[in-house]
Amino acid sequence: GKIRHAKVLQVKSGADAGGLEVGMQWETAAGKPLLFQNTKYIFRGSGNSRFIDLIVTLSALDERVTFNDTKDGFVGIRLAKELATGNYVSNEGFEGEQVQDKKARWVKLSSKIKNDPVHLVLMEHPLNPGSPG
Repeated sequence: GKIRHAKVLQVKSGADAGGLEVGMQWETAAGKPLLFQNTKYIFRGSGNSRFIDLIVTLSALDERVTFNDTKDGFVGIRLAKELATGNYVSNEGFEGEQVQDKKARWVKLSSKIKNDPVHLVLMEHPLNPGSPG
């Protein structure tokens, strides 16, 4: 199947934050709609730090949809090539490849782009279903 962008629902700009809300449709390989995904992105920054809050709501359309528990996370982010060899650390004390397949409240990826240190932290909201927090 595929996830198809359906529409831009809202765009906001402001001195402290900006936002984007989009709608996407999850479809089977045959093109049958299964889910509607509402995604809100809130962009903020302070000094050299940048923050993106990601709020995703999935709504089943015509039938019940079940997600199996897998080792892969639900969020996919395309990163710069330089981050591919970075070091992962979790709040649970795991590091490197040990982070994979483990639940955690947060995971930090540290690396460098050119000579500048870069840290990417993914944090799970404690109210998410199945959250370890």
